Amino acid sequence: MSTLIVLAKAPVPGRVKTRLCPPFTPDQAAGLAEAALTDTLYAARACAADNLLLFLDGRPGPWLPHARNGQDIGVAAQPAGGLDARIAAAFAAAASRDPGPALLIGMDTPQVDPALLNEALHLLHGDAEAVLGPADDGGFWALGLDSLHNSAVWAERLVLGVPMSVRETGQSQLRRLQGAGLRVSMLPALRDVDTAADAHAAAELIPESRFAARLAGYTPPADGPPDSAAGNNAEVEPWTGPVLTAYEQALWESLSHRPAPVLLEAESGHDFILDVGRYSAAADAVDARLLSRCTGPTLDIGCGPGRLAAELAHRGVPALGVDAAPIAVLLARAAGATALRRSVFDRLPGEGRWQHALLIDGNIGIGGDPAALLKRIKTLLADDGELVVEAAAGPVNDRSRLRIGSSTVTMPWARLGSEAVCEFAESVGFISSHSWEMNGRHFVALGA
Repeated sequence: MSTLIVLAKAPVPGRVKTRLCPPFTPDQAAGLAEAALTDTLYAARACAADNLLLFLDGRPGPWLPHARNGQDIGVAAQPAGGLDARIAAAFAAAASRDPGPALLIGMDTPQVDPALLNEALHLLHGDAEAVLGPADDGGFWALGLDSLHNSAVWAERLVLGVPMSVRETGQSQLRRLQGAGLRVSMLPALRDVDTAADAHAAAELIPESRFAARLAGYTPPADGPPDSAAGNNAEVEPWTGPVLTAYEQALWESLSHRPAPVLLEAESGHDFILDVGRYSAAADAVDARLLSRCTGPTLDIGCGPGRLAAELAHRGVPALGVDAAPIAVLLARAAGATALRRSVFDRLPGEGRWQHALLIDGNIGIGGDPAALLKRIKTLLADDGELVVEAAAGPVNDRSRLRIGSSTVTMPWARLGSEAVCEFAESVGFISSHSWEMNGRHFVALGA
């Protein structure tokens, strides 16, 4: 006897596939999740497993297929806890029904088919003591064990404590299995559906599926609807014109080598340095501490080439970068960020519902009027939202016009130290909640 476990979350808008938002709305993301789950369950029902267990976070819906040929589709509720604990609990639930081989899959690979599932089950009935299906993002889409007689012991030894949802998840799980002395057979790698690109790639493999049909029926809006909580990924015109400023030139050069810092000449005499090389590099330890505060939809204002928004996307946090420079937006999107070419003062998706906003790398200076900028950002945040501002060192409170490189065009800008940031923020209704310094960089967290 054997059991196929489908670990899934009920397709409720705002709770599933949030990394698809943008470009899709929460309702569309939930629709895609429902189609993916339904396709997965039909594939599971058609394979050779004796038992089918849906280990569900949420309630069953009309998407749940009926039993077929006497095969029961059992449903069990997921407990609270991390993904490792829930996987362990799923195997324990399967063992309570049948101690034979068990194969666990998720709902993120609608392209899985009965033949692939049967291959995994055949391995478990043969010489393999465990099977592992790696995912392209470094995780795994399938985990199987040949026997669940001592399910609690196996769960603790083989699953609990494996770091989940990171690039090393699959390798860590494989090392755990091999460290327990198990003979492990590897399954083909599959691509999880986490982003819009993933969704289209999966749909190409299964053009006749519910998932492909649902995806074809969704056209991402050019401007996110008022109830979109995570922004918009409107198409950006390909940049074909000349490089107009030293900043854009440096961004362009960042594609092939680390560019030199750009000097912004200020009329006040306090020149400002744009470290484009750092902006174009991956997020560093200081950025990582900053981004650990971002647990929900995040707006990165003045995102530049997108290192912060891209890192948030990698972490599975919905994020939207906003920048007025077309090259910056193109580079941000190439780095894996969702980015929109727009000013923060333009109409933006999800106004009033962003949980976090970032003004990093001196972007408190945008527009040269800190009070107006902070007042605008307050309208973008949810009532319990948070804005993090990177401030200048020391008691700085300057307003000036900046000239970038040899350009004849100037723009208004501001430089504020932490104290000045707090003063302006409090004047428009923010509450100063926390400040810190790390590696010479200064930050202030403001509650909406």
